[in-house]
Amino acid sequence: MSLREYLIQSPSQTDMSLRSLTLCSKSGATLLLEGLTFKGSEGEFVARTVNTAKEHFAKGLEPWAGWNLHYAKGGKITAGFAWEKPFLDEVFVIGSDESFRA
Repeated sequence: MSLREYLIQSPSQTDMSLRSLTLCSKSGATLLLEGLTFKGSEGEFVARTVNTAKEHFAKGLEPWAGWNLHYAKGGKITAGFAWEKPFLDEVFVIGSDESFRA
């Protein structure tokens, strides 16, 4: 499912780090997400957990990945850069590692 579809879901009872999500791009590259930046009336906020990101998304705030979305291999960051293009429908959640619980 796309990251947008994932963020629309209700928060879960056990929160976990965004880093725990197993993500891939449309081309199949493995991605690592460390945080989502939300801009609101009170300024910028970086959500680092799934439930916090879902709560901000539910308020209608559009996230920006900025420097927190990376290409990865074996759980290690291999490259990172600013994702300025829309990414919510380009990044897919294919699983999670619950060892990174918040």
